[in-house]
Amino acid sequence: MQPRRFIVLLAIALAACGDSTSSSQLAAPPTSLLPADPVAEATATTGTTGTTNVGTAIERLSSVTLVGADGRVWTHGGTKGALDGVVAADGRTVVAIAAASGETSATVVWLDVSTGATLAAFDVSSDLRVSAVSSSGDLAVLADAQVGGTAQTTHVVAVDRRAGVLGDWSVPGNLVPEAFADAFAGDGSGLPIGIFVIEYVRPEVYRVRVLDTASGELSLPLNLRDKARTVDEAMEAIGRTAAFDSVNRLLFTLYQGVPDGDLPTTAFVHTLGLINGVYCLDLPTDLALGDLPGAVAVDPWGRRLYVASPNGGIAAFTIRDILDPSIVPVAEPIAWVEAGSSVAVLASEDAVHVAINGADGLPDGQAALIVDLDPATLQERSRIVVDGAVEAMAMTAGGELIVAGEGRLRALAATGEVLQEVELPVEVGSVVNLSVHPLLD
Repeated sequence: MQPRRFIVLLAIALAACGDSTSSSQLAAPPTSLLPADPVAEATATTGTTGTTNVGTAIERLSSVTLVGADGRVWTHGGTKGALDGVVAADGRTVVAIAAASGETSATVVWLDVSTGATLAAFDVSSDLRVSAVSSSGDLAVLADAQVGGTAQTTHVVAVDRRAGVLGDWSVPGNLVPEAFADAFAGDGSGLPIGIFVIEYVRPEVYRVRVLDTASGELSLPLNLRDKARTVDEAMEAIGRTAAFDSVNRLLFTLYQGVPDGDLPTTAFVHTLGLINGVYCLDLPTDLALGDLPGAVAVDPWGRRLYVASPNGGIAAFTIRDILDPSIVPVAEPIAWVEAGSSVAVLASEDAVHVAINGADGLPDGQAALIVDLDPATLQERSRIVVDGAVEAMAMTAGGELIVAGEGRLRALAATGEVLQEVELPVEVGSVVNLSVHPLLD
């Protein structure tokens, strides 16, 4: 089969590198994985409310966990890190690799985001990296393969925070684990029956496979909308941005077409169902996402998927229609705001927030327009203008919008007033994802 030519825009972290062996031996928790004094590493200012002390700003923003473009994780508002790991979907836990404890072993640790405490630690091969974490945060899958790599075999290890290593496989091919299946073996081991992996056929050509945890063999995923069919399709791709629907157990990944002669470039959203199923959702050509870098978000209720483009277009899909084989899902409605150079999107409980960087018509000295839309109709409700680019957004339980960009983390009121601002360490770089710990905000 000829590979489809696409560039994947993937927002979750995919890990990399190495080989060797693993062990379920309980390791001693690292004594200094996170810096002890976050206040000494940050500065803080306020907007119209005057200057406040650093400690107050840290306390306000300490519930925020950031993921940088290099995949490293920073907790407590960017003041603690950097961690070589993955944030669990609920924002409560980070699973990371600590410093190597020897030539052949390292330590995989579960860290409580709220306290920085080590919840569990196990020795693993020194070349393994955390590739994916279950939505509960209890399971992690590690691998020694590289994104776009050419390894002939991959070492894959599944680790549980309570029981240690549950599975250890050597599998032919260059495989990067992406997610656990949401179905479990009947032997009481707590091991899912499958692990979804990205198999790199060549450095820029991959396909989705399922690692059977009982046999260690690779199999084809099912079609999400027609479980009587399997899916076997290769795509040319690199990885960058996505959104997870915790209600329907769906991982949405935005794909951007690669120019191929005179053929028009295309875009679609690859949908991975954790009960085993994949489906490609076509996107409106008006969004021009075959040529522009877009963004995706899912509302907290699992009702709608939102796709935003820098050309000002925002499309909404009903997730129920994506799962219903009797319906061809279409973008309805589609709204338009000002065009810009890049875009970020967030779906909170009662609004869709779209940040357009470099939006047309912005006043001098302003860099981003944030528009709030009705989640059902996409009718505009309000807009604010902020200085500095917005790379990622999150929402606190109290309704404060958290934005990151250009080395700053800010809490904004609905009026756009900067409630608090923290300067991020230079090492954070650009930010691709924010999450807010539910018990800290």
